[in-house]
Amino acid sequence: MRDLILIHGALETSKVMAPLQKILSESFRCHTLTLAGHGAPGAWPDPFRIETFVEQLDDYLVQHQLKNVTVVGHSMGGFIALSHLAFVESSPISRVVSYGTKFDWSEKTVAGMLAQLHPENEALMAFLKQEFGDQANRLLASTTHMMSHLERLDGLHPNDLSEIQATVDLVWGDKDKVVTLSETELTASLMPNAQVHILKESRHEMDRCDIQALAAIVAGN
Repeated sequence: MRDLILIHGALETSKVMAPLQKILSESFRCHTLTLAGHGAPGAWPDPFRIETFVEQLDDYLVQHQLKNVTVVGHSMGGFIALSHLAFVESSPISRVVSYGTKFDWSEKTVAGMLAQLHPENEALMAFLKQEFGDQANRLLASTTHMMSHLERLDGLHPNDLSEIQATVDLVWGDKDKVVTLSETELTASLMPNAQVHILKESRHEMDRCDIQALAAIVAGN
C-alpha cells in the first residue's frame, strides 16, 4: 500500500483532514501531520516560518523512512509540500495534491487578507478559541506575522517552481474566495508536471468542498 501524508492549513488542526483520510485509507497508508503551534507537541515556532514547517515535514519523512510518498495539503499544507520539493535535495515526495493553496502573496493581497484576520473578528476568534483554547490569540498573531513576511522570506518563485519534477495536482474550488483560479493556473504553468483541477460548488474550507471529488483526484480516478 502506498504512503500518503495529509497536512492541514493555517489556523486549523489536523482533524479537518479526517473525512478525506477516512476515504483515502482504503487505498493508501495514511499519515497525518499536525503542524507545530497547531496542536502538535513540542516547542512553539517563534516566529512561524514556512521553512520551519518544511523542516518538520522532512523530519517526519526521515523518521518514518518514507519513499515515493504522496502529500495532500490543504491551503498552507500544500504550500509546505511544494516548498519541500523546491528546497529539499532528493525529496522523497513523488506527488503533491494541493487544495486551496494561495500563491499570490503580493503586498496588496496580504493587506486584504490581514484585514480579515484580527482579534476583533468575533466569528474568527470564537472558532480559534474553540479549537486552540488559550493559545488562540498567539496562533493568530504568529500566523499573520508569517503571512506578512512570506513573500520576502519563504516565497515560491518561478525559478523554484520550474525545478519541481514531481507530479503536482493543484485543485481549486469554484466558490473559493481566498484563492483565485488565475493564480492557480499561473502557478501550474510554471511546473513541468502540474495540472489544475476544478471542484464544483466547493469553497476554500475543507468542510465546504466536494470531498468525494477531491478523494477521486488523489486516488487517480
